[in-house]
Amino acid sequence: THYTTNQGSASLRAKLAAYEAKTRQLDYGPDEILVTAGATEAIYCALTGVLDPGDEVVIPTPAFGLYETVTRLAGAVPVYLDTARTGFQLTYEALCAAITPRTKALVLNSPNNPTGAVYTEASLAAVCRAVGDKPIFILCDDVYRGLCTRPCPDPAALPGLRERLLIAVGDDGLAHRISHGQRAGHPKAHCAPRAYSDLRTQHAPGRL
Repeated sequence: THYTTNQGSASLRAKLAAYEAKTRQLDYGPDEILVTAGATEAIYCALTGVLDPGDEVVIPTPAFGLYETVTRLAGAVPVYLDTARTGFQLTYEALCAAITPRTKALVLNSPNNPTGAVYTEASLAAVCRAVGDKPIFILCDDVYRGLCTRPCPDPAALPGLRERLLIAVGDDGLAHRISHGQRAGHPKAHCAPRAYSDLRTQHAPGRL
């Protein structure tokens, strides 16, 4: 029995990096990509890798329930940001009201589950402005991007977010209609080496 490296096979990560560069003009290197068993494990690794007990995670709602579950498993506190009154978009005022000195992460899921809403450029600009230079990780769950049939502004492409501590999550199986048990996620991060090392330690070795 043999295992690949904990981060995923080097050849696969190189191909994923090339794919991101071709399709989204993102310059992630193979060493900034982690191959996981679908997006669920990717989200788990991302959040548990950066959260400490007592930290807060801002979760725009309606939202996929996994964000709350993993946040609580890490001993952190979910802070809900209701977007129903703003057409499921984010505003600077609402973000500022949700962010506190204990905020460690903000979740962005676009297209959104369950609403299907796609964040506008104005929403992403509000995120840039509200987060500013605060030490906040951004969990960008891109799992439905491959299914979007209309323009979908990319948080990872915005300099104000891209150059910060950003974690992006993808699920190749979902985008290509592959059944459960055959999906692969690939979280990517431009963050400090210590932070990315923490993500890797949350991930069990696999065959990919």
